[in-house]
Amino acid sequence: MKKNKFIDELVLFLFLAFFGSLAILNLCQTERPTVSETENRTLATMPDFKWDTFWSGEYFADIGDFVSDTFFGREAMVSVSKKIDTLKSLSLIYEREGMTVIIDPNPDQGKEESEDFSLPPLPELSLPPEESEVSEPEDVSGEKPVTPIIISANNASFTAGATYLITATVGEGYEGLMWSVSGDSGITVTDNKDGTATVKGDSAGKATVTASVSKDGESFTVQCEITVNAIVIDTPTKPAPDFLPSGLIIYNGAAYSQSFFVAANAPKYAAVYERYAQLFPDTRMNVVIAPLATITITDPEVSKKISDQGKILDNMEAAIVGDVNFVNLKNVFVEHAEEYLFFKSDHHWTHRGAYYAYYEFIKSVGMEPTPIEDFDVEIITETYIGSMYNYTGDERVKTFYDTIEAYMPNKACTMTIFRNDGTSSTHNFCINTGIKGYTAFISGDHPYMVINVPENPQDKSILVIKDSYGNAFVPYLTEHYGNVIVIDPRHVDMNIYDEFKDYGLTDIVFLVNTSSGNVPAWYNYLVGLID
Repeated sequence: MKKNKFIDELVLFLFLAFFGSLAILNLCQTERPTVSETENRTLATMPDFKWDTFWSGEYFADIGDFVSDTFFGREAMVSVSKKIDTLKSLSLIYEREGMTVIIDPNPDQGKEESEDFSLPPLPELSLPPEESEVSEPEDVSGEKPVTPIIISANNASFTAGATYLITATVGEGYEGLMWSVSGDSGITVTDNKDGTATVKGDSAGKATVTASVSKDGESFTVQCEITVNAIVIDTPTKPAPDFLPSGLIIYNGAAYSQSFFVAANAPKYAAVYERYAQLFPDTRMNVVIAPLATITITDPEVSKKISDQGKILDNMEAAIVGDVNFVNLKNVFVEHAEEYLFFKSDHHWTHRGAYYAYYEFIKSVGMEPTPIEDFDVEIITETYIGSMYNYTGDERVKTFYDTIEAYMPNKACTMTIFRNDGTSSTHNFCINTGIKGYTAFISGDHPYMVINVPENPQDKSILVIKDSYGNAFVPYLTEHYGNVIVIDPRHVDMNIYDEFKDYGLTDIVFLVNTSSGNVPAWYNYLVGLID
């Protein structure tokens, strides 16, 4: 009993020591993190003390968010938890769009090894004769007979397009060496007039080359069987896609996520877009749905096993009712599929990918897009590893280095960011090249922000309601609009009808990816902004 009590006390002591140490380390942190690279988001900050938030309890809730976001060692623990998820041994069956994809992480499990294993017997070797001979004339003189003709090979094999040389040795007294060929027409023989013949095979086939000599009116022949082989070029093949238990895909040096079309949700989204159009009758309603990276997979053996992003976009467009401008990006992304449109290690599109969405949107509203070559390009980093490592926990993703290119706006602007804690900040840029990640674009996800472009008409204003795909899209709008207002409905509590009914908005753009645009959660966000 004493031994058990000692063990209990020791375990309790170690437990208290561990968590006590964590508490001390947290209190002693001088520089707390502000951005989580693992989760690709901005962390909570220490709230300012205000009496109204103190009495409502919001102040203490914000402190709780701050502590939970910045406690010591949190980043490492989040990364470990992501890895643990990937160790789950699950067989998943996806049934979407009439297609079933079975993902088995242990395909060899349950297979038995053979107890009796032996190599097959080696085939008997058959050595070809060193030379070909014809029947020798009967020796009637007592002298050694002379062989009429010998050729260098009875059989020859070579690849189409090549040539093969046959040499003939003619016995004394024999003359009139002649060469002929019979068989497939793609094989020819040329007499070189020096006792040799050149055989050429332009295409695969078989033929017989005959060499003949004569003496005293009698002919003697010998033959060589020719085989011309077709040219076989091994085209390098891409590795087979690796379907992970999480539903993500590792393929051709990149990580991919999938999305599926949910038919029951499409009419709901169409109705909410139409409701916005009714609330803002003088404002153009636009829907821009960002495809996922799988739209660029062109190998039919792979694409038939995954969801069809082009079909998803078509189905979403078909559900639209009323005077809503749906910008279908299917064709432009398929047309430019070989370009660097999506990151290999991150689930977002690149700034170049976002450009083609901007290009199609601006054309659809009757304006002229700025040619891509008219932007100055700045390389933010060439060693970016994005979100997909944390989603997959797969070590291979750590080798999928990405380059973040920024197509810098041509016009000066100011960007004011408003945060939930009541603070705000104003910057003279909308792309922060000092941030070496996707959050460089409009400094990441924030509840509300306004970008003003003095050079553009101030009565031309656009409201973008977006998920994180919209971050790379928004900077291009500074080419045309005097005011670009950005709302992330995941982080804001606002009634936009009350805020903007008299603002005179030119356009409202709903920009999300195909995953967000197919689930009830995002629909609820959109309803919440006007309800």
